[in-house]
Amino acid sequence: MADLSTLQYDTQVVSFTGQVSRSVSFSRPFGGVPKVVATPSSNLNVNVWLSDITTTGLTVNISAPGTGDVQLTAIGTKP
Repeated sequence: MADLSTLQYDTQVVSFTGQVSRSVSFSRPFGGVPKVVATPSSNLNVNVWLSDITTTGLTVNISAPGTGDVQLTAIGTKP
């Protein structure tokens, strides 16, 4: 079993108002590239995917311009 004291997480809400991508910085750098889950709000009826994931941030992409939020949860190791 992994030592949970070595893990950190970051949650953020990314708001879209007509864009198709947004760059996001994590609140603190991770020790390695984290695993990230993206969940669109119910009023944002688009496909969501993540790109350029690094220890310091990522890009959230949506399939069409829209207005709404995407909830991000990142889990990874501490530096």
